[in-house]
Amino acid sequence: MICAVIGGLGVLLVSAVVGLALWLPGSFVARDLQATLSDKVGRPVQVTGGVHLTLWPIFGVEARGFSIGNLPGGQAAHLVEADAIDVGIAPLPLLAGRIEIHQVGLTGPRIHLEKLADGRVNWMLGKASPDPSFRTPDWIKDISVDNLSIRSGQIAYADLKANGRQALDQINVTIKLAGLDKPGTATGDFSLDGEAAKVDLTLDRPRALLAGGTSPVHLSLDSKPLMLRLNGSGGFGSGPLEGVVDISGPSLRELARIGGKPLAASPGLGAFHVTGHLVRDGQVIRLERAGVAIDHLRASGDLVIDTSHPRPLVTGDVSMPDLDLNPYLGPEQPFPASWPKTPVSLAGLRAFDSDLSISAGRVRFRRIVVTRARLNAAIHDGTAHIRLERMSLYGGSGSGQIVAADAAGGGRYGAQLELTGVSVKTLLTDLAQIDRLEGQGRVSLNLTAAGSNVDALMHSLAGQASLDLANGAVIGVDMAAVSKSIATALSGQAIGPNARTAFSAAGGTFSLSRGVAVTRNLALIGPGVGVGGVGSIDLGGRALDMAIKPQGSVGGGRSRLDLGAVPFHVHGPWSHLAYEPDLSGVAQRLLGQQVSAFAGEKGGGFGSLLQSLGGGPATPPETTPAPGKGSAPAKSTKPAKPDVVDLLGGLIPH
Repeated sequence: MICAVIGGLGVLLVSAVVGLALWLPGSFVARDLQATLSDKVGRPVQVTGGVHLTLWPIFGVEARGFSIGNLPGGQAAHLVEADAIDVGIAPLPLLAGRIEIHQVGLTGPRIHLEKLADGRVNWMLGKASPDPSFRTPDWIKDISVDNLSIRSGQIAYADLKANGRQALDQINVTIKLAGLDKPGTATGDFSLDGEAAKVDLTLDRPRALLAGGTSPVHLSLDSKPLMLRLNGSGGFGSGPLEGVVDISGPSLRELARIGGKPLAASPGLGAFHVTGHLVRDGQVIRLERAGVAIDHLRASGDLVIDTSHPRPLVTGDVSMPDLDLNPYLGPEQPFPASWPKTPVSLAGLRAFDSDLSISAGRVRFRRIVVTRARLNAAIHDGTAHIRLERMSLYGGSGSGQIVAADAAGGGRYGAQLELTGVSVKTLLTDLAQIDRLEGQGRVSLNLTAAGSNVDALMHSLAGQASLDLANGAVIGVDMAAVSKSIATALSGQAIGPNARTAFSAAGGTFSLSRGVAVTRNLALIGPGVGVGGVGSIDLGGRALDMAIKPQGSVGGGRSRLDLGAVPFHVHGPWSHLAYEPDLSGVAQRLLGQQVSAFAGEKGGGFGSLLQSLGGGPATPPETTPAPGKGSAPAKSTKPAKPDVVDLLGGLIPH
């Protein structure tokens, strides 16, 4: 917007100076002034109120109803309008080829800057092929302006495609030019969304600018929402501009609102500070060696913003010592009794496109802490693809990718993550306040979800997950004690906060659909205990329903799962799980079928573990009731391990 302001003022200054230079040696009639200026700027120029001259003591001209036409297809009738232009010139220096302008006054100028639907901008003046018969006369040696003032001006900007509008009102500016080879200055003030703002501009080589070249530029803007300093070089219009820039303000959110791009209500996005080497070439802006601070966040690197696309395209490579997202998530609430239904919107993904590489020394999301992270964030047409190239967390490492897309009726999500060597207890505690499982190993997730809030997302989860742990424990139950006798199981001595089941290996695979994770091969083996289990974890309803069969002695060779041991049923909400001996034998028969079915699976891992627990392979049963429920029979099939492309391909367009 600042460049638009300076460009608009430059249009007025250049039009007045060049027009007078071409006009004075020739005819003193309005039509010649209009014809000359129209040719130079490539737009129709009109002086509807006529031109009036004064000869003494100041040689002067007054034009009423001055205007410069808009581009075809523009919304406003004119690019520039002014109620009156008054020019006072010293007559004697004209004999020496010098134009000394004592004063130029513009009353009520209105500048209408527009970006048309086809991407053209209306402030680019000049003919593609100027008439060679028009040129600045050789006799003009220099031009000076003692005082060019703009009173009660207005600059309006409209993006006709995005239907965005902005305006600067009450513009009062004074321009001084001692000569074409001396610095020219412009100082003034205006109203920015009701807030007073001051601007100060110095151009070191005006002659170079009038010849279509560049000049050193020094610009400062002081206002409540925005402070700007630029020291560099540039030219009028779309010519190159580069220099050292320093931009700051108390609220990025408020600046976005003033700029016509209000952000969704959320915490953060307050104070900001940007420094670096700015290079603008046409519609491409590069910020090199940038330092960016937003709220508590700090980043450095190189950024490129290309505004020639339907949405700004941001590319670059930045590094951040600490990416703490918690201030933007609001205060952490106690773990609720049900998933929140507060709307979650991804509409912000449509504000811009990106292809950013980001390195972060530490990333914090609620209680989850990731270190040494390297990721690529690509956003296109409302869909974000985040590729996690590497990260360290909870004693291990991980990689994967996350996809999020804005869509009607709620966002669509997909995730593929591979975590190795992670401490599961601290991960689950920080993630969901679940602290009943210890161990270190591999976690694999390949999931999709869709919905407009967290509750809908959790109820829509689908895909595959697997867990492969070593040297850990299950907290809250002593399965070896449960397996010894019905008496100990009923007495409650094996269940409680101090009870635990140590294991050397544990895990299983899960198939998820509609927020429910089903496992048919949960297994655990440890000192004096072996366990097989089947059942479901209702992630949407936050409940568990599992049939567990422990045995007290694993033995060597072809030791079998002792079906005479006491199987038990674990069920209920996560916050209050119940452990009950299954004296009816339903869980026992179910486990016997499942262990036999899965014992013969190829590939080792927990198939081999279950085979050691349950004996040799057997024919899988045709139907399997859900544990603890009287659901209708369904065929038992081994789910194929999906690929993230298969899962996400039909969900999110590539």
